[in-house]
Amino acid sequence: MPLEDVMSNWFQNLNGLEDGADPNPNIHNLNRASFNGLINKDPDEELEEEEQEEPAIPELHAYQDFISKSPAYEWLLATLRNELLLAPAEPNSMEAVRREILHSLPASHKVSRKKSPQAYKVTFRIKWDPLAFVKEQDYGEDPGEAVKTAITLTGSAGDAQALTCGQYLRQTWPLSGEHTIRLLQDVVRSGPSYRHTCDLPDSTTLTAWINEADFMVEVFGTGDSVAEIGEQLAWLGAALRSSPYEVGVACCTPSLRILLKSAPRTVPGASLALDIFCVIDFTVQEVENHFEAPNGQCWHNMFRNPVVVKGYPIPRRTTLDTGLEIPLNMMAGLARTQRANTFNGTIFIKGFSTMLVPTNLSGDMLIWHLLYNKDGSRISYLDNTVAHVVDVSISYLENARHVVGWCSEVKNYAGAADAMYLIGRSRLPAPTADCVLEKVSITSGKFITGGATFAMGNRDTPVHVSQNDYVSKLQWISKKFVVMWDEEEKRGWLVNGTSALLHLLRASLEYNRTDKFNSSFLFKSEEMEDAFTTHTADSAIEVLMNKTNMKLKLYPGKGEVYDEATRRKDAELDEMFKEKKTYLRLEDRVEHFYDILEKIIEHQVDVVGRSGTKLKLKARKYLEGWEFKDLATERDPFYPRVATLDAVGKGWVDFTREIQAITLFGRGFGDILQPADPGNLCSAWAKLPRKKQYLAACVSDIQEIMEVNGNPDANPMRISDSIVWHIQGQVFEPCQCTGNNRGKNRHSDIAQVLFPLRLSYVLPKRKSIRLEDRGAVIFGHNAYFKWFWKDIGDPEQGDPPSPPEDSETHFHDSAIGPSVGSSTEGSRGLAGSNFYQQSSERLTNKPLPDPPPPDSATGGENDSDIANTHMHEGSGSSEVRQAHRRNCPKPLMSYVPRTLRRDGRNVGEKCTSSPDNVRA
Repeated sequence: MPLEDVMSNWFQNLNGLEDGADPNPNIHNLNRASFNGLINKDPDEELEEEEQEEPAIPELHAYQDFISKSPAYEWLLATLRNELLLAPAEPNSMEAVRREILHSLPASHKVSRKKSPQAYKVTFRIKWDPLAFVKEQDYGEDPGEAVKTAITLTGSAGDAQALTCGQYLRQTWPLSGEHTIRLLQDVVRSGPSYRHTCDLPDSTTLTAWINEADFMVEVFGTGDSVAEIGEQLAWLGAALRSSPYEVGVACCTPSLRILLKSAPRTVPGASLALDIFCVIDFTVQEVENHFEAPNGQCWHNMFRNPVVVKGYPIPRRTTLDTGLEIPLNMMAGLARTQRANTFNGTIFIKGFSTMLVPTNLSGDMLIWHLLYNKDGSRISYLDNTVAHVVDVSISYLENARHVVGWCSEVKNYAGAADAMYLIGRSRLPAPTADCVLEKVSITSGKFITGGATFAMGNRDTPVHVSQNDYVSKLQWISKKFVVMWDEEEKRGWLVNGTSALLHLLRASLEYNRTDKFNSSFLFKSEEMEDAFTTHTADSAIEVLMNKTNMKLKLYPGKGEVYDEATRRKDAELDEMFKEKKTYLRLEDRVEHFYDILEKIIEHQVDVVGRSGTKLKLKARKYLEGWEFKDLATERDPFYPRVATLDAVGKGWVDFTREIQAITLFGRGFGDILQPADPGNLCSAWAKLPRKKQYLAACVSDIQEIMEVNGNPDANPMRISDSIVWHIQGQVFEPCQCTGNNRGKNRHSDIAQVLFPLRLSYVLPKRKSIRLEDRGAVIFGHNAYFKWFWKDIGDPEQGDPPSPPEDSETHFHDSAIGPSVGSSTEGSRGLAGSNFYQQSSERLTNKPLPDPPPPDSATGGENDSDIANTHMHEGSGSSEVRQAHRRNCPKPLMSYVPRTLRRDGRNVGEKCTSSPDNVRA
């Protein structure tokens, strides 16, 4: 209907003004053009006109000031704003509630200069118990805070908006919504039967209380004000309601009916007062659950059993059925993360089992698609199968509107409190074109800030989202492995993911303690609780799971400052300012390092293949990884580095590639694995030798790898998919320099040999070996095992090519080289490896035998009998073979202690006999 027709109908329905005068007869001549002219008038032009014209009425400025500050004028502006920004629902429940209330009141269009508008007293009985809702949802917050910050959904199954309860009230009813939510907070904090009262800016009075299972509100004010409060109460009762359905989306529609009207009565300050009694009830309907979610409805899976309020307005959008508009911080919180990350050039908001991908940009609205694993297992960045929007940066996210709805469906010192954490840069070069990480870089995720605080209850947690994603993340990364490579000392340690994460965490805290911003650093290391059993492969888990540790403060946050106003009985307002302090806590830093390690691991899987298959033709000499200090000091972005290994260091490369271990480079790691009692060890193996390019690992970690990727019961043991671990005879034997050979300065070579499964038939059969969980092993080239690994292909018989003279990788019979200059704990010892030595003649100078026939009866992995048969072919009769065995030297013995120590005592230089028991 044209605007002039609307205005004409309004004047025709007037009953007349009190003084019989038309205050502005020219308003009848108002047409759309003049209205548009007023709305679109240039402010600068208007200012110039005001400067040129003197006011006809001297008091005009006073009147203008009075009007612009009146509640009625503010209400008018807020209403106009909502008309422009909010789209009314269809059917319109809010308008129906308002219309029902106003129709129950006597009609009056009189405007008087002498009398106040007519006032009404309306009592609402809402069939809703907010206390029961808070208990059912099991919010962790105070009940009053929970009702204000609870996540609410408004709209429909196709188009909806998610805001906290307080946010939606302020958005839709800017002047009175804040007062209503404060009144509700007061009621739920005090419990049933306690009455609470508040006054609105337009002098409307509200009194509320809980009566049994109903929420009661008494309103005294003008008709429009009473109707607006009725709209809010109807929305509150629908929004803060538990679903009757176990899973799936339900829609709730409020309705109002008038039960009782009293006769008009005189009230001081108002012309007449009329008492009305209303009941607000609700209808809940389940949304049809489709096997494949229709377009715009993948957001349903962000919740368990949410309730959507139907019939209330949400912000306008150009395209319908696009999904759920939601604040960025709330969207990330529902995915159980606090960061937006970039992976392979694509922005993700990724939790443990859920992931959001931006798929379309429409005006100022960024459309996201939800991916998730129904069984709650971890989802990978590489699981993304939908096209993503391009040219969107993380910084853009802060100002965009976000809609979810596009649909396709030892003693282990790693992380120990007394380890060395002033780790220097490796100074390694960037990868070349021959490396797989040449074009990869990683950025830290952006910590999502801003947005209102929100509370999540049971209905906000779908079945595929863990109640504690923090634990799920630690469980996942504990099964991943990291090589910490010391480029200065040419040696490395293979540790599990949680130990590496804690090592990064402690290193970052050490750097923060002395950096330029240390004046704001709140963390005190003595407040951090250690594991009950320290220096084991699993000690890091206990530290990272400690609730006291996770709440430790690192830095002060931005905080929130807000003011509250309360009206005293003398009608004066008391204003007070409140500050809510926030902090960056240790748990936030743990999540940060988890996000980085997860992305590095995902890149590793992406570029090398699920089992390292893409690296079959890549040179083993290139050990690619990332700078430890870049991660620990939160440098952003950070780039890969590459170390070059000599021939003696290539024996463990295929193994680490197969288990998808990532590498962190540095200088000055110290001795990550140390013997439990170094005084009982020979000096050559009291700690991991330097410059030998060995890789040390805890037996417990190796056992876990074998359980998942190999076969510990095979003969020889299969340590991963295609690698066997060559061990023969007993384990944990002393070095040959002890006992009768003591003082001769001859040492066993205890480096463990890793060998291809397809060539395992050349290895001799050995008895079952018992590995000690708390021991350690060293992988690398063994001088008595005459095979070596080339850059590509299978290993060959013979000695490895001699490394450059300055590489110091030759095997020495004497003790170990000097300690790291930067370390005060450089003499800590390693619990040496367990390896039963092969005689130097056993596998040398022999042609490689043919593999056993495929139809062998033994088959499988336990085919060492066949391997032995091939080994001794051509040896002649049994007498010849026995003579051959007599002429071979006896196997050399090596010793590995059963336990690893963490105390870092200096290692003695003397060789001692093996003890029966080693102190834990």
